[in-house]
Amino acid sequence: MEKKQTIGKAFRKRLVKKREEMIGRLTDNMKKLRSGEIRRTIAAGQEYGDCAVVNQAEYLSCAQFYVNIEGIRKIDLALKRLDDGSYGLCEECGKKIGSKRLKCMPSAAFCRDCQETKEQWPARRI
Repeated sequence: MEKKQTIGKAFRKRLVKKREEMIGRLTDNMKKLRSGEIRRTIAAGQEYGDCAVVNQAEYLSCAQFYVNIEGIRKIDLALKRLDDGSYGLCEECGKKIGSKRLKCMPSAAFCRDCQETKEQWPARRI
């Protein structure tokens, strides 16, 4: 039991650290968007017709914002699973998620096989 608690503490520490890093990136990104820094940096010295470059850079910045929010959501769910004792179990099949997978992706909710099936499912419908 003590070993399981130690492992849980280590994963919690990694998850919290990753969450803090993502929040930092979100904060920086939001500051840049609100201040217009991206627009000013790219648009400096550009022709009027190059506005597409500025718009694309802002779009990519917003896309990164979404990715970070989704990552934080997954981390929060993993922290809940740690609290309720279901961390490390696949949400689909209930089997243990491999330790290598959890080390690589501590917020993983599915074992490798179930994740692969989930990712391939839309392709099968076509």
